[in-house]
Amino acid sequence: MKKSMFFALATLGLVAMASCEKEAEKTPEAAPELTNETQITGIPFTGGEFTYEFDSNKKWTVAGDAEVTIEGQTYEFGLTPTSGDAGHGVVTVTVPANKGAKEISYSFTLTLLGEDKDTKPLTKTVSLTIPAPSVTDAAGNTYKVVYLKDGNYWMAENLRYVPEGAKVSDGTEEGCEIWYPYSTDGKTTTALKDEASVKKLGLLYTAAVALGVKAIDENNYNKLEGVQGICPKGWHIPTRSELVGLCAETTKGDGEDAKPAIKTDAVFYDATLQKATITKANEAGFNFTFSGFVNNGKYNALAIDNTVCDKEAYFGNPRMSYYLASTGFKAKSAFQTFSMFSTFTKENMFGKLSAGYNNLPNGVAVRCVMDKTAK
Repeated sequence: MKKSMFFALATLGLVAMASCEKEAEKTPEAAPELTNETQITGIPFTGGEFTYEFDSNKKWTVAGDAEVTIEGQTYEFGLTPTSGDAGHGVVTVTVPANKGAKEISYSFTLTLLGEDKDTKPLTKTVSLTIPAPSVTDAAGNTYKVVYLKDGNYWMAENLRYVPEGAKVSDGTEEGCEIWYPYSTDGKTTTALKDEASVKKLGLLYTAAVALGVKAIDENNYNKLEGVQGICPKGWHIPTRSELVGLCAETTKGDGEDAKPAIKTDAVFYDATLQKATITKANEAGFNFTFSGFVNNGKYNALAIDNTVCDKEAYFGNPRMSYYLASTGFKAKSAFQTFSMFSTFTKENMFGKLSAGYNNLPNGVAVRCVMDKTAK
């Protein structure tokens, strides 16, 4: 009996020793490791879908805010999928368009999970930046851009692009098509040739130059709606309906029978004053800047009050206005009207030949609007 007990105890001892040896031989779990991580850079202000890729030796999850509110504007972000197994991971990040005036910062967290409860997870914060809206022309000039309630991105500065081979004039010679901005004391006018003034105020263009044609005539006047012209790629000279959407003025009928009508839901419309105003424009971030206008090759200067797009746009009662509707080619409609900021006209707004459709050296400031397809 004693011998049997001895063998039993010995056997138990051997089993215990073998178990300890197995415990000692057990390999500890590898720490979570993240490799071959890609970076998301170069996000345009219009947003889009981007991929974040990596390799991991553990299961993983990603998490981030679905909504971010900045200056009263809510932006929705997406992360798909939100988890995965070890190996190559791909997360699609849906980035919204920036509709504000400042860049947007966003981040999400990638977590690599250990299988053992004692293994510490690895976390990585991925940060993204959506730049403030802007656009750069072919010459490298960059312009501020504003998103307005009409659903469009607009330049918030006057264009200062000079096409290749073109010359900017101070108004002292014949055959001008692009002019410097200017200042006036009410009696004399001075061209502002310095770089700072041009950057602040932009240049003045004839309609033909702005629309990118040699001349506007009976062969092309009705084919210019929404053309790129001298705007950056993906942008165009505003159409009549786009400017009406800001400035509220529109017409019914043709020629001398045309009657005014007001678009009361226009972005800059002031219900109290019953017209659109520069004050409303600037509250929306449009940053209206008057750089003058050129009429038949002579500089003209007018004081600016707080109204905009008022139908009483006469020299004696200055308003921010736009090229008008008639063409001089006996057409029932002229699409490329109200296209450029800013011009004044002495003519009746609803019937006579518009400066937008003649080739006299009339120059105005230009602002572009982004193509719908570019968004």
